Amino acid sequence: MGIRLRAEDEPVRTRAEYWQHVVGTALAPYEMVHGVEDLRSEIAQAQVGPLTMLDFQMSALQAARTPALIRQSDSSPHMFKIDLGLRGLGRFEQDGRQNLLTPGEFHLVDLNRPSHVAVDESHEVSVAIFPRELLPVPDKDLRELTAVRFRADDPYASLVASMAREITRHIDAYDADRDARVGAAFLDLLALAITARMGHDDCAPAESRQQAMAAHVQAFVEQHLADPDLSPAMIAAAHHISLRTLHKLYESESRTVAASIRHQRLERCRQDLLDPASPGRPVAAVGARWGFPDAAAFNRVFRAAYGLPPGEYRAIHGSEAQPAPPPLDVAPMHGSMQEAH
Repeated sequence: MGIRLRAEDEPVRTRAEYWQHVVGTALAPYEMVHGVEDLRSEIAQAQVGPLTMLDFQMSALQAARTPALIRQSDSSPHMFKIDLGLRGLGRFEQDGRQNLLTPGEFHLVDLNRPSHVAVDESHEVSVAIFPRELLPVPDKDLRELTAVRFRADDPYASLVASMAREITRHIDAYDADRDARVGAAFLDLLALAITARMGHDDCAPAESRQQAMAAHVQAFVEQHLADPDLSPAMIAAAHHISLRTLHKLYESESRTVAASIRHQRLERCRQDLLDPASPGRPVAAVGARWGFPDAAAFNRVFRAAYGLPPGEYRAIHGSEAQPAPPPLDVAPMHGSMQEAH
């Protein structure tokens, strides 16, 4: 689960010192000079497998990662980050290059080398922090790309940006261990974006590209299960791929795209029905929560998968200590509103 910290929670007289400590702990130690007396900033943080993800909202400031601060953390792991612009503008500098970060675009920053940032007004970024060793890209390529803009119209960069944006939007929902594959998928996509930018995309095997895309698609599906409109067409459009390409990603799976969506929704419904913390939640509300807005259709699909209507299933299995059996792979009920076409 994520944590949130706000500068405004500290009295004004000690706020700047407090916030410098917060940033140093969540990101890395920086020398900071704030451009406003009434400092207002917020950080939401979550661990997603190997990634530390931040939703960082800041007011006007100047911040520097100085050689002295870097020397103080010489024994720490070599860390990199990307900054994805979400709102407002920020000027970032490293290795003699400057980038004006705009919404929808991102850049790389090596936290073990000096850098500088200047924000003139309210600015929001999604920050992904990760150990250098987890990015399988030569040092030479990384050094050439620090503070270089990855544009939203770059196909691989747009996937990285989309995934960072989605993680940030749902940052309170992630768990470090459970969602480790989400973080690994993000790093795979980032490596592909970097190698493509350097003209080495042929060095990344097609299988790796496909696995990274499949993991990204799965993370997207998991975050949108509650949306009744989730469908193969919606997924393909969100990832700028054709329906044919999307279906090819699922060729090695035991289920089609639509069947996988239905299976995951039913599993979430089953877990909610058996949740001892919510024994009185209406069955229809459980179905609606996970993309089944039609109560009658939800009953039919659930019964086809588990052999019992959801209400009876909860009554019988709700007190069992052992996990219930997985749902059967059955065809969706024709005409139900929740089918993914």
